[in-house]
Amino acid sequence: MHASWLHWTRGDTTRFFASRERLDVVSERGEVPASALRQAYAAGGPDSVLRLQVNAPGARSNPVDRARWHVLMGDLDAAFLDLEQAVEQRTVWLPFEINFPYLAPLRADTRYAALMERMGLR
Repeated sequence: MHASWLHWTRGDTTRFFASRERLDVVSERGEVPASALRQAYAAGGPDSVLRLQVNAPGARSNPVDRARWHVLMGDLDAAFLDLEQAVEQRTVWLPFEINFPYLAPLRADTRYAALMERMGLR
């Protein structure tokens, strides 16, 4: 899953879709099938893919993934709401992922420092 999003953030849609197709074969982790993501991309471009991901039924159970997609969409308010939910749920990967590059746009916001403090990471 992370490999495919690394390709996405680099703008390499060919590798993104190939990675998602492999993920469909080996895991149920990708809530949206690669074929649906391809259709969304063809119909509406990158924003359609992100909207499809953030609104997928399984996305509700993973607020850190939703935060990533919201950041990529430029919706930082929604990303912070997702991260607050991740803190409340005690999402196991949050302390690791909070410093990943894809969340960098959040770091200049005062809510980021408050979130880090709430998690005991400052």
